[in-house]
Amino acid sequence: MSRILLAVTALAFLLPSAASAQITAQPIGNPYLAGGPPIVGQFAAVDHLSHALTSTGGVSGSRASHSVTVTVPGGGFVTGLEMGERQNRPCMLNLNWARIENGALFTGTTPYTRTGGCSGQSRQTVGVRGLRAPAEPDAELALRAVTGLKVCQNNGSDRVKGLALQARYIDNLSPQYAGLGASANAGRFERPNCNDWEQDFESCPNGRVMIGLEVHLDQQSGPEIKGLAPICGRLRIHQ
Repeated sequence: MSRILLAVTALAFLLPSAASAQITAQPIGNPYLAGGPPIVGQFAAVDHLSHALTSTGGVSGSRASHSVTVTVPGGGFVTGLEMGERQNRPCMLNLNWARIENGALFTGTTPYTRTGGCSGQSRQTVGVRGLRAPAEPDAELALRAVTGLKVCQNNGSDRVKGLALQARYIDNLSPQYAGLGASANAGRFERPNCNDWEQDFESCPNGRVMIGLEVHLDQQSGPEIKGLAPICGRLRIHQ
């Protein structure tokens, strides 16, 4: 049976200069199912998902004195990250997500915005692969979620200059939780001056997917991104 692969919506948000900056999140555009085939197979009975058993992993890169937390809406899961920098300083991070709501699949972003200081940045994106039209009317939905990450730094300044992701299929639905199946294709990128990759991934505990990030920043220099820690949770099923 054919599978529809999950879309990664690329939308940007800038990192804040103050901890009081607002986080906003909303579905972007139309749900996938508008004008399309209904969800069939094991996801057909899912009305929505919620988060349970949340935890924060270790920091990939450098732990800084200042950090901000970016999370997806309830029931969402991370599908990709986009990073950007200005004048060689990593200052923008884009957290993309998907969720099932009222039987429809939405993709979106959690913008975390600071005013000024990161305009005109160049960007690179990593994430699970995109959405393809079904080959058959009854094609079953295949969802993939990010489950881990590791960064590459400039060993002279500890700036994050590269990023690699792990991902797995969301599978094995039980009456209470969504389980995880086989590993799925994810991505990585390297920017100039990436010369110190972390040896190991910071991965979510077994059965959990990434639902947010703890972003570690050097406030004195921009701010600029020094390290990332995954925030993880299980996906609870509501039918």
